Parts: sequence; C-alpha cells; structure tokens
Amino acid sequence: MRALFLDTNIILDVLMQNEGFWEDMEDALQAWCATKAGADVFVTRDMDGFPNLEIPVIGPANILLSE
Repeated sequence: MRALFLDTNIILDVLMQNEGFWEDMEDALQAWCATKAGADVFVTRDMDGFPNLEIPVIGPANILLSE
C-alpha cells in the first residue's frame, strides 16, 4: 500500500488542470490519487462518477469476486 499526501498546491493544481473535466472535486482528487499511485483498478460504488478515468473502474462486489 502506498500513501499519497495532498497539500493545498496539489489540490489547486488538480482542480485547475481538470476544470470542466470532473463535475465533483472529490472525484477529481480521488482519480488523481489513483493515477499517481499507479493503481491497477479503481474501486467505487459510484460507477458513473469516473467516466474519464484511465484505469478500469469496478464496484466493491467485483473486487471481492476477483480474489
């Protein structure tokens, strides 16, 4: 597991780079963290909230079934 630390500069950078790309600030920050961490998949119950994410988006039930 890898921890990523967000500070004000990163948050502002994510928001400015993705203006109009994400409808939700929290989604934008989560997507940034997943990408920076090199995640293989993104697990969320909000399957429709991440249409532009470059990695596969799956639901929690699916991650449990894949083990």
